[in-house]
Amino acid sequence: MCGILGIVAPRGREPGVSDQQAVQMRDRMRHRGPDGAGLHRRENVVLGHRRLAIRDLEAGAQPWIGRGGRWLLVYNGELYNDAELREALAEDGASFHTHCDTETVLRALETWDLDGIPRLRGMYAIGAYDTQTHRLILARDPLGIKPLFFARWGHDFVFASEIPPLLAHPEASARPNPAAVSSYLTTLRPTLGHETMFSDVYSLGPGEVAVIDTTKHDDVQVLPWWTDAAPQEVDLETSIEAVRIAMADSVKRHLVADVPTCLLLSGGLDSAIIAHEARPHVHGPLRTWCAADPSDCGGDAAHAQLMADALGSEHHLAEVDAHAFGSAWTELIDTLALPVSTPNQAAILAVARDLKAHATVALSGEGADELFAGYAAPLLSGMDALRATKADARTSAGRRYLDELHAQYGTTALGGEVEHYLRCTGWVRPSQKAALLQPDVVEAIEHDLPLRRMLAQQFGVDRGLRAEERLLRVHRRINLTGLLQRLDACTMLASVEGRTPFADAELATLAMRIPMAHKLQVNRHEDGGWSSGQRLVLDERVRTKVVLREGWAEALPAAIVRRPKVSFPLPFEQWMAASPSVDAPAVRALFQPGALEVLRADGAANWQTTWPVWNVVRWLDRWCA
Repeated sequence: MCGILGIVAPRGREPGVSDQQAVQMRDRMRHRGPDGAGLHRRENVVLGHRRLAIRDLEAGAQPWIGRGGRWLLVYNGELYNDAELREALAEDGASFHTHCDTETVLRALETWDLDGIPRLRGMYAIGAYDTQTHRLILARDPLGIKPLFFARWGHDFVFASEIPPLLAHPEASARPNPAAVSSYLTTLRPTLGHETMFSDVYSLGPGEVAVIDTTKHDDVQVLPWWTDAAPQEVDLETSIEAVRIAMADSVKRHLVADVPTCLLLSGGLDSAIIAHEARPHVHGPLRTWCAADPSDCGGDAAHAQLMADALGSEHHLAEVDAHAFGSAWTELIDTLALPVSTPNQAAILAVARDLKAHATVALSGEGADELFAGYAAPLLSGMDALRATKADARTSAGRRYLDELHAQYGTTALGGEVEHYLRCTGWVRPSQKAALLQPDVVEAIEHDLPLRRMLAQQFGVDRGLRAEERLLRVHRRINLTGLLQRLDACTMLASVEGRTPFADAELATLAMRIPMAHKLQVNRHEDGGWSSGQRLVLDERVRTKVVLREGWAEALPAAIVRRPKVSFPLPFEQWMAASPSVDAPAVRALFQPGALEVLRADGAANWQTTWPVWNVVRWLDRWCA
């Protein structure tokens, strides 16, 4: 696991940075790789690398130079089908000199060129330069576990695992991107499609490859290489057995390392399944970690201890109090040049810091909710938006349903999919922006038109599928990448490799093939009609992650199997009471002062607005002042 950097100029020109400047850029990511560093310059290319040694500790130094010097590679990630790939490559004439999966990636490019990317099973961000065809190739894993950012400064094309190295380029500028900033206020996602919160800094999307022809200054092609699988009709028992087999295989592969491993145990179903499957493959003590505030407000610590007792694990609790929360909040923004997404990033960072003394690899449960329908609220509210216009007020069931919708949303006119999604999931709703942002900013972003267009594109991808399945896939594409970026940011800041067995390409493909009824079960009202999402939850007529709960019902404590989604709860509403400085010019240019004063007076009461706004204010003050 590493931090990668590349500065590539058009063919015939040298990069606009010295070796010393390149080293300074690279070492902005020292936390991603404290075990080694490398730099390679050739003609129009400079590649840099910081290494966190996980596999083949003696070999694996990067940048990696291919046979004959044709391919130059920097790679951040882990392959989980390394053995199978080596066997296939050997059949095509490749030979190997290390046990490091970086060599496997290089041999795949040498042998199969771009066709090698879809054959990689793992988490990765790749930067490879072909000195024969003068192409720079960037690639990212299908679910977006590993980040990859890029920019063009002057005549240099620059890419890196994090944004700060890009901003350290001598020709870089740190200017806020109003459309992406406004999108963050609503979604807590620091990217808007390919755009980031910095103007002219971009993110490669999950499952995408970018090809840059250095003989043509502006020729950048970004192409998707991974597509979602189609649902198949199978019975529940077949689905359960298939998921059990795939999960056991994924966990076993994710445990492979030449350094100590451990597990993040949240007290929920997902991490418990991973821990149960990991237990037979861990020789010696099974080490588990959980985060909680001293009051254990959401019960994570108690449930995690219950699971740890069932496993017989060596269990650790990393407490997060108000001081630790504030320190983590500041450190994350100052180091990574992005506002914090969810408040529980402080908890993840605390756990990663605590476990670093014992392990370098930590398995976590991200991905299960987005693939197996763990979040009922966004799915059910989405169904409400689709059904609201179809409800027949002439029937008693239709009138009852419309009354339930009005009780939940305050209206039965829910609008289209995009508007209802923003109503139900937004932190700061677009309708609030006119009172919050400066008028010229609201006009410049066309009242959040870029965000609406992105969401409309996401909702339009799977029109051929049933509504429930389509909504789940939209939720996965929007939500999961942000959660995986959150995990990567926090674990790598502590020099820990976070691994996610659920967010595995093979398991994800299987999950998409499983019928929606095997993931989310909803019982209709006794009158045979629909019920609102809120009513379904209150009446306990909805069951999430069915195939997972059924598949491990006999293996896990009943309290874990039945437990609803909680997600690292912290009493952050009180902890964020100290408001940041709002005097920076970039802050005044974006926000209306009166709106900030309202939040300063009583931020806890308006926490859904205060949290994203204070994050943006801190970020602007640190990076765009």
